[in-house]
Amino acid sequence: LCLATAKLGFYVSCPIAEAVPQNRVAFVFGWSLASPKIVEKFSQIYLEQGFCVVSCTNDTVFNLHFPRPIVRDRVRKLLLLLEPLFQSQSGDHVAVVHVLSNGGLNTYLHFLDTIQPNGEFQHWADRLRCAVFDSAPADWEYFLSAREATGLGGLLALAGLPQRGVFVFLLRQLLWLIGVTHRLGFVRFMTPEQAGHERLLAPSTPKPPTLFIYSTTDALTDYRLVEIWCKRMEGAGTLCTLKLFEGTQHLGHLRAHPKLYRALVTDFLADAQVLLIPSVAPITSE
Repeated sequence: LCLATAKLGFYVSCPIAEAVPQNRVAFVFGWSLASPKIVEKFSQIYLEQGFCVVSCTNDTVFNLHFPRPIVRDRVRKLLLLLEPLFQSQSGDHVAVVHVLSNGGLNTYLHFLDTIQPNGEFQHWADRLRCAVFDSAPADWEYFLSAREATGLGGLLALAGLPQRGVFVFLLRQLLWLIGVTHRLGFVRFMTPEQAGHERLLAPSTPKPPTLFIYSTTDALTDYRLVEIWCKRMEGAGTLCTLKLFEGTQHLGHLRAHPKLYRALVTDFLADAQVLLIPSVAPITSE
């Protein structure tokens, strides 16, 4: 299973406790250019609670705006591979999702499209119990504004790229050029609605309880946009919970407040009644 899913770009980890039923899965959808080691820190939260974790990183930045059939096909193949895991276990079948920035949200949207009603994977909609949105949806119009430059170093650090030197100088010039052409009307980047985020509001889309984790000082995700989307999703029937951090950067909430972040997610899982055991020793990665 691990080898088969790795070929699709997904990675599977499971708790080492033999007594834990393997019919509970957490999908951790990482952002574009994410380091797998950083995504693993988010996965660890679910491993400690007895979940099998399926994680991935959205490695193509254009996936943020242009849905790719290959992504949807990989999600479909992934669910096919996971079916025996559930069918071989009795009891309640549970799936939860942890979305990291717009890259993770894009993968989540493909996941939702795959489990639409009247499809071959519609039973996954019943398994989906809750979702966590960390630093999403991001406003990429805001990202290209002049204010974004102050958060560039944090973004590069998350991507594991150099934070100074010629590379950063050229990247700043490129962002400036894109911003100018955008404001002059030569280039128009998609808004969240055009990028497909409105699919979260569609009547046929599964609407699990959703926790939004965000910050007033996020250089990429405007906290006001998150709150607007929360109200829109509530209007469409989603039960939403907001957790606003102060002083943390984009996707930096777990790093800045590890104990609080873990407790926040764990309490949310408990409220969604998906926790089975208080704690399980996780697998350590090589």
